[in-house]
Amino acid sequence: MLTATATRGSGVFDSVSYVQRLNTRGGLAPSGACSQGAQIGVDATVRGLS
Repeated sequence: MLTATATRGSGVFDSVSYVQRLNTRGGLAPSGACSQGAQIGVDATVRGLS
């Protein structure tokens, strides 16, 4: 289970607190260092429950 730390916009997932990732494919972690507050997108396919 992953804790949702932020959401954007309004819709079905605007009040999600937790996400359970299932059947994850791809989504490798970035190779470089990260900085606080930075966001980066990665190609991944995830089937999840919230």
